[in-house]
This record gives sequence, structure tokens and C-alpha cells, in this order.
Amino acid sequence: MDQRVLLRRLRVHFLLLPLSEVAVLSDDRDPLPGTPREHWLVWQSLTKSAVTTRVPTDAGVLAGRLGLGRGAQGAAARAMLGELMAAIWQLRSV
Repeated sequence: MDQRVLLRRLRVHFLLLPLSEVAVLSDDRDPLPGTPREHWLVWQSLTKSAVTTRVPTDAGVLAGRLGLGRGAQGAAARAMLGELMAAIWQLRSV
């Protein structure tokens, strides 16, 4: 997603991977033991961090868990994440 921050364009990549789609090549069937398979792995490129959560979820809480700061870049990434979660909520409500 892109957003203008001050005089620059900020690009943040988000990866959302459903754990139910992850193939595990071992006896343990869970991709992340202790994490329900209906959760998703959410990664973003600004801080290069990932967490697991249900999707859609509260974007503000998710942004905090992902370590998105309070500065201009963090605020822009939070807004982008908010747009992304709103779009997912919209798709799920149809």
C-alpha cells in the first residue's frame, strides 16, 4: 500500500497468510504450535515484524502488536492497515 508522508511516498507491504493453508512436513500438523489454524500470519515491511491473529481484526491493536510507531511513518502504516482491515470486513460482510 502507498501513502504520501510529508514530501515522500511511503510504501508498506502487508502479507496475510492463513495458517490453515500452510503445509507442514512433519508429524506435528500445526504450523505454529499453540496457535489455532483459523488464525493468520500478518507480516508488514516497515518494521519487518509478524504476528498471528484472526482476520479481520482491530487494526489499532494489530498495529501495536506489529510495532508500528507513533511517528509519521508509523501513523501512515497504521492508516494503511486500517484501510486493509476495513476492506476485509467489507468482503466478509457480503
